[in-house]
Amino acid sequence: MSFARYVLDCIRGFLFIGQQFYSWQLWYLLSVIFVIASICIMAEHKIKDKNIFMIGFMGTGKTTISNALGYITGMPVIDIDKYIEEQENMSISDIFEKNGEEYFRKLETKALEDMQINVGKIVSCGGGVVLKDENIEIMKEGGRTVLLTAEPKTIYDRICENKDRPLLNNHMTVEYIEKMIADREKRYQKAAQVSIATDGKSRVEICGEILERTSF
Repeated sequence: MSFARYVLDCIRGFLFIGQQFYSWQLWYLLSVIFVIASICIMAEHKIKDKNIFMIGFMGTGKTTISNALGYITGMPVIDIDKYIEEQENMSISDIFEKNGEEYFRKLETKALEDMQINVGKIVSCGGGVVLKDENIEIMKEGGRTVLLTAEPKTIYDRICENKDRPLLNNHMTVEYIEKMIADREKRYQKAAQVSIATDGKSRVEICGEILERTSF
């Protein structure tokens, strides 16, 4: 076990203690140390040599964790959906409405191919990126694929007020979310090289897990 990994294991215990006693000063200090130890692991495994692809169902925290990880590592963050919107000059909802899901999936594959031009990025992918084998191959060839998961109720609580979810229009229920996750589960598992549950965890904890378990 490397020194950085040992430090991470120790700090996890202290972070839990800090939470229990509601000491924000202790929490802040240990979070900073946690980040430093995580960066040591990042350097140890040369994470910046390839891309990190964040996958998972909508609402699992891909955008939030990608931004936090980018802040910690200094790696640029690309949101695939935003990238497509900029390229097409229209929102994802409008693309679905005017051109259909199949057209959007083609744009998604092209965007993933574009990500391979320059490596060392954190790429936050849309929830349906795993539906095509071609996409899975592109991601695995270009970097490390990290699957973020969450319970259906957690996801519902996170996105129930968000109207920009075209696949959930008129279906914003825990039961429908659970069904969609079940339908895609095999695809997510096929694509994932690392899987991390996000329920009840802070951004610092999740980023630490990613850096600890993402080695090349």
